[in-house]
Amino acid sequence: QISRLMIHFCNQQHEILVAVRNLFRLDLSRIVVLLVCFPGLRAVFRMLFRFAPSHKLIKFVLGHLKSVIQQRRNQKEDPVLVDALHLLLEASEGDRKGPALLNDDEIIWNAYVFLLAGYETTSTALSYVCHCLSLHPDVQERIFEELKSLERPLKYEDMAELRYLELVILESMRLYPPVPL
Repeated sequence: QISRLMIHFCNQQHEILVAVRNLFRLDLSRIVVLLVCFPGLRAVFRMLFRFAPSHKLIKFVLGHLKSVIQQRRNQKEDPVLVDALHLLLEASEGDRKGPALLNDDEIIWNAYVFLLAGYETTSTALSYVCHCLSLHPDVQERIFEELKSLERPLKYEDMAELRYLELVILESMRLYPPVPL
């Protein structure tokens, strides 16, 4: 889901991927949590950090998120897999009226928090999946066969069909949780 929000690229040198990597080299997590919890602080943040290198990176990533959100809103068909961004967009539309609805700014910052929260845990989880697969070549072979059965290049939407791969990922996360319990 995290990569679906942002990192939907094969080119590892794509400018958004480079910006995200550089962002994660900085320790901005506490600042971001404050900005999400207290939206009024955003104006103060903009003034204080206008000239900091992190400001340009954050502005670039938030701008990209804004364009991804706009693209998602313009999609007419329902998604095959419902992800976090879909749920955020659903919370901003629909039948509900009143202050509980999310505005675009709140959607963008929440998507940014999902990105921050999922970046490290996703890489840790994938490392453990690879470790488990290296210990069980038979499982690795079965996943390979499942992937071959698609008979086309893999897309995000195909994940709904890859039941065995999903079970392997869930089992490795059960054995090796990416976040301490």
